[in-house]
Amino acid sequence: MLGVLSGLIAAVLYGNIGIKVIYNNILIEFFNFPPLTTRRGKHYWAAVVPIYWTIAYLISAAIPYFFGLVGLTAAMFFVQFTYTFPALLGLGFIVQREAMRGEPPFDPHTGEVQRRDSGVRRWVRGYCGRYWWACVLLTLYALGSLVVSGMGTYSSIETLVAAFKTPQVNAFTCRSPLAG
Repeated sequence: MLGVLSGLIAAVLYGNIGIKVIYNNILIEFFNFPPLTTRRGKHYWAAVVPIYWTIAYLISAAIPYFFGLVGLTAAMFFVQFTYTFPALLGLGFIVQREAMRGEPPFDPHTGEVQRRDSGVRRWVRGYCGRYWWACVLLTLYALGSLVVSGMGTYSSIETLVAAFKTPQVNAFTCRSPLAG
């Protein structure tokens, strides 16, 4: 019951944000709707809300196993953008900053950059610099998030395969779900 309640709260909050984004960025910009701060804008807003939720229902009813698709999307993309990419960007920043340490500074008059080394040797020097421990932690963190993403993707695909093996009754069929 708690899962249903938290899912309902999340749906209402995400729906509210989605409707505001659509209203402000599409309806006002392209169709000259009034701003939400005006009385007329609030009336249009009240008309857009049921249309938005009707479209959301039709999309979720048209996809036989909607939560499997959401799980697959989350495992493949949301995990990467939330955990993997920030760790890799942090790692790249530390390696680049540490690789520059001890080199002569950039000369703006000549436009010349002097480097002690380049390629893999430079990367290793940056990785094993003062913050080697942070590089190790960020590497483990990124690898762990890739493992989580792989396991989530595998699980979602297995769930979708199992769901599509059994015949589905969705909102657009005329057959009763109770009929054998």
